[in-house]
Amino acid sequence: MIKANLSSISLKTRTVGILGLLILLALVAMGATNYFYGSSLAIRKTLSLSKEKMTNDALRIENKMADEKAELIILREVPPVRGIIRAEDNGGIDKQTGVRIAYWYTRTEEIFAAFLSSKQVQYNQLCYLNEQGSELAKVTLAAGTVKVTPRDQLRKKTEYPYVAEAIRLREGEVYFSNVRLNRVDGKIMRPHLASLQIATPVYDERNTARGLIVMSLAARWLFSNIDTAAPDAKKYLINQDGDFLVHPDQTKEFGFDLGFKYTLNNEYPMISEEMLATESDISYHGEFKHIWGFQKIFFDPGNRKRFWSLVYEIPEAIALRDVYKIQKRMVLVGLVIIFFSIGFILWISLREIISPLTRLIKTAKRMETGDLSVRLPEDKGAVEFIILHQTLNSFVEKQQNAIDNFEKELALRTRKLEASNRELQQFSYIASHDLQEPLRKITAFGDRLVAHAGETLDEKSKDYLKRMQSAASRMKQLIEDLLNYSRVSTQPNPFEIVSFEKLIEETIAILEHRIAETGGQIEIEGKLPAVHGDRFQLQQLIQNLLANALKYHQPDLPPKIVISGRTPAGSLTEIKITDNGIGFNEKYLDRIFIPFQRLHTRDEYEGTGIGLAISQKIVQRHGGTITAKSRPGTGSTFIITLPTTEKV
Repeated sequence: MIKANLSSISLKTRTVGILGLLILLALVAMGATNYFYGSSLAIRKTLSLSKEKMTNDALRIENKMADEKAELIILREVPPVRGIIRAEDNGGIDKQTGVRIAYWYTRTEEIFAAFLSSKQVQYNQLCYLNEQGSELAKVTLAAGTVKVTPRDQLRKKTEYPYVAEAIRLREGEVYFSNVRLNRVDGKIMRPHLASLQIATPVYDERNTARGLIVMSLAARWLFSNIDTAAPDAKKYLINQDGDFLVHPDQTKEFGFDLGFKYTLNNEYPMISEEMLATESDISYHGEFKHIWGFQKIFFDPGNRKRFWSLVYEIPEAIALRDVYKIQKRMVLVGLVIIFFSIGFILWISLREIISPLTRLIKTAKRMETGDLSVRLPEDKGAVEFIILHQTLNSFVEKQQNAIDNFEKELALRTRKLEASNRELQQFSYIASHDLQEPLRKITAFGDRLVAHAGETLDEKSKDYLKRMQSAASRMKQLIEDLLNYSRVSTQPNPFEIVSFEKLIEETIAILEHRIAETGGQIEIEGKLPAVHGDRFQLQQLIQNLLANALKYHQPDLPPKIVISGRTPAGSLTEIKITDNGIGFNEKYLDRIFIPFQRLHTRDEYEGTGIGLAISQKIVQRHGGTITAKSRPGTGSTFIITLPTTEKV
């Protein structure tokens, strides 16, 4: 039972008393002068104006990005690009206009060149890639000169990550790359010029992605409204990793490209942590004598983990210049109060909170590693910690008891399971040796009797002998089917990736004689998916279902079997096997999956009636389901649902 010394002063009471004392000191200090009110008013005004400026700067960048996205979408639909796609689909000649694909390449280059010439500030390059990532047309703007890249110098850009990501976009979506320094043949250009690629896929009339329009956007134009020389505020721009893209000291920009790591965390480690929690913030940090704010710009609509952050830093002297004289008079009082308050809070925190929490954390970590023998002290500290320690100790004691009981129960069940497995193995041995051996002798001696005395026996004796051999054969088949049923669980094979298409081709080859004998026809609709499973058992499943479809066909109609597959959910695969056979009444659906249960006599259709039971057991072992839909005289459809990935 949990007990605690309730005469101790609670942590809540101590905390309230300490906070009350600090607030009283603060009120006394604030009442002595109007400095704090003036400072607060000046800070609030600066915060409001700075937030408005920061929001406007971020909005200008976002508007530029929206404009460039719209222009990229327009370039995607220009006639030469559509003509290239039509010519590619028609052996190099546009079937709509009759012109060759080379003409459309030239027209695309002319349009790209005209576009770059009209917007020399914004862009560095325009390029059209096919779906394999090979350049089909490329125009570059350098030093005010537009240059068309010759076709024999066009390259394949599959190594660039943006190609693979952009080609998967849906209609109307645009990919924005990270801002990087421009490179030529893998080397950074000098002088340094930064850019980002924006790309959108080009779709044909069948809504298939056939290529990409890629635009290289000049970062200096995109971020031109960020004035790093402004006297009243320092302005920065960082990416989602904290790397500087724009900095008042340009030597600190693009460290990730130039071989050194210099991020926002190097200058303001406390700020980079705050940035993780929200999209926008601006606040005054008196201890660092500045106002700091940021506004995130999410340039990739499909991934909010990719963004830029516009960062403002305003020196305290600028915000408080109207009240700076008062600050000088109060600085000594403020420093004294801050010093003693911080020292007192730290002392109380270390003694009453941090030390007990540290001890609690160390103990919990030992418990986490499995050491349930460790216990927390229950005789010292604040009453809340004493109660917490007692509760945790009691819980661990119960957990230890539960683990001990579980281990005993697990050991008992393991012994029972091992005994059951031994019995099952003994049964398999008996079935495969002791039961089959007499049958083999009955069959062998029956064959000898027919060979040596068959002609001398009368018709009745011959009938008896035939029935004996037939019964022995059926008994042998029953034993073999029963063994196959038990082997699904007792002799499984490792799981692997299994292609249903290849599996069905192999099964058709096995059943080739039966198919020819019945005049059957097997069709596969569409592409069948692959699953993770036991290849041998899955082939046995398919062979059982196809053999049944060939067996239970209508007398005057050759069997026709249609196999199809789909993936209705990301982790499920569905296979359907449909035939035009005799069908059955669905009220017997559960019965057909029971071993040795038959809907027809042995004289009508051969077999033991265990094939579907084996099929169901195979599917269940793979974590799936099997069912059927049918009506008498109209055929049947067997539906198999299997996980596409490995069972857990």
